[in-house]
Amino acid sequence: MISVIIPIYNEDEDSLRDSISSILNQSIKELELILILDNPDFKLGKQVMLEFSELDKRVKLIFNDENLGVALSLNRGIEIAKYKYIARLDADDISVSDRLEKQISYLEKHQHISMLSANCILIDDEGLEIGKKSTIPTNPKVIKKLLPVGSTIIHSSVVYRTKVVKSLNGYRKLLSCQDYDLWLRMVDENYEIASLNEYLVKYRIRSNSITGSQSLRLLYTERYVRKLHKERLNNKTDSYSFKNYMEYLDRHDFFDKNKQAKYTNASNLLNNGIEHIKNKRFMMGAKNVLRSHFKDFRIVIREFNIIRYLIYKLYLSIRYRSE
Repeated sequence: MISVIIPIYNEDEDSLRDSISSILNQSIKELELILILDNPDFKLGKQVMLEFSELDKRVKLIFNDENLGVALSLNRGIEIAKYKYIARLDADDISVSDRLEKQISYLEKHQHISMLSANCILIDDEGLEIGKKSTIPTNPKVIKKLLPVGSTIIHSSVVYRTKVVKSLNGYRKLLSCQDYDLWLRMVDENYEIASLNEYLVKYRIRSNSITGSQSLRLLYTERYVRKLHKERLNNKTDSYSFKNYMEYLDRHDFFDKNKQAKYTNASNLLNNGIEHIKNKRFMMGAKNVLRSHFKDFRIVIREFNIIRYLIYKLYLSIRYRSE
C-alpha cells in the first residue's frame, strides 16, 4: 500500500522513537518503513533502528557509508520502495494514527492528484503543542500558480505517487529546498498537487532550528530554484548541476563569512523585534525590526518575499473560491 521514508542524522532518542512508532502504529498495516542512517557516527540512532527492525519485519534499514545529505538519502529510499505511494516523515516529527489512511483514501479517489500534503500541529522540543499550521489552499490550480512565488508545504506531511517521483529522478542535491525544487518540477510537468485540510502531522519546531546562516542559505537557494523553474518554462529544461548551484551561491557572496555574520546579526535582530511585538512591547519591537532592515538589505528581500506570497495567496483564494 505505502512506503514511508525517514532519514536519520542525530535526533534525540525519544523523538526518534516517537517518530518511528507513529508510523508502525498507523491504522493501516500494509506498509513498509524505510529508515536511512545518514550519519555513520550516530551509534544511538543505529541501535534504535536495529531494535525496531527486529521487532517489526516491515522496517527496512539503509546505512550510508558517509553523509550524503537529505536529497541523496531520500533517493536511496525511493529506489527500494515497493509500494505505489511514498510518505515522508522527518525523524523528530510524528504522524497521527490515521494520517496514512486518510491520505491514501484521498489519492485513491482522486487519481489525477500526484502529491498530497496536509496541515500540521506545531510542537516544541518537549512535544507540547505550540500552534497549528495550515499548508496552502487545497485547490490544485491555486497551488500550481502559488508555488513559483513560494511554498509552505511541510515536507513531513506529503504523500506522493512513487511512479511520479521516479519519473522526475527523485530529489536533486541542494543545501536546502530539495523539496521545493521537486514540487516545482512536478507542476512544470503538469502533475497536480493538492492539500488535505486536516491536521495529520505533529511538526517539531526546535528552539535552535534555524540559524542566521541557514536562513541566508534558504533565501538564496529559493531564488536559485525559482530561476530553474523559469528556465524550464522557457526552454523545457534547466541548467541545474551541483557545480552550477555552488557557483550561483558564490556569485552572491554566500560563502563570505563577514557577510554571513552581518546577515545573522540582522536576522537575530528581526526575530528579537518580532518576539517583542508578540509580547505587546510594540515600540521596542518596531525599533528592532526597522534596525534589522537597515543592517542588511537582504532582510528586506526576505520580508518582501513573505508579503508577496501572502498577498498572492489571498488573491488566488478569492479568485478560485467557487471551484
